[in-house]
This record gives sequence, structure tokens and C-alpha cells, in this order.
Amino acid sequence: MAQVRNCHGAFHYGFVPGLVYSGIAAHVLRGKEPWTFSNTSEDSDKTGEVANFEPIEYPKPDGVFSFDLLTNLQRSGTNHNDDQPAHLRIKADKGEAAWKDSIETYGGPEQNFCPAGVYEYVQEVRERSERAK
Repeated sequence: MAQVRNCHGAFHYGFVPGLVYSGIAAHVLRGKEPWTFSNTSEDSDKTGEVANFEPIEYPKPDGVFSFDLLTNLQRSGTNHNDDQPAHLRIKADKGEAAWKDSIETYGGPEQNFCPAGVYEYVQEVRERSERAK
């Protein structure tokens, strides 16, 4: 992460300066800069409520320029045990907050963090936890 710590901050100066700096930082400086650009606000401050946005309709994968999830995942070179237990879990006493706050208010933006669908909300897990109460 240290190698790319300034890439996001560089775009505060505009698209072209950010692109040029990020290229130099990634391929020449490689995180050895003696400075760090600071962000002016928290990422969470930029998250808006889902009611204020239009849904994005993505086209179906065409197999030429865009591909399905499993093809992209295979090409990424990601390697892990298939039977590895889930390591991202919501605490039992915070489960309803995830559904109410994240899904209903913000549209569950964390579902878009990882192209492999690591942060997905599963309705049957929610129902099972509610039945257990």
C-alpha cells in the first residue's frame, strides 16, 4: 500500500496531473517519495444515500471486451483453498444495522468493493439469523 499511497490524493489536482503522477509513482518512485498527499475528507463522507442516485445498468458480458465473474476471477490469478471458511463476518449484534443502514439507506456499496463478490449480502443468512432469535 505504501507504493500507491499518493495515487488517490494526486487526482485532487485534476485528472491529467493525477494520471501523470500516478504513472510516475507506480513505475519510477515506487512509494519512495518522502511526502504523502493527505485526503481532505473521509471516504465515508462521500457516500450518498441510494435514493439520490439512478441505478447503473451494466451490459451483459460480451466475451470479447467484458467477461463473466468466474472468467475474470480465473484470469486474475487469485489462488486460495476452495474450502476456506468465510473470514468476513458481521457481528451477531450488528447484523440488523448492516441491512437497515447499508442496504436500505446506502444500497450496500460494499458489494462493489470486490469484483469476486466477497462482500455480498445473502438474504437466506439474514432470515436464518432472524429465526434463531
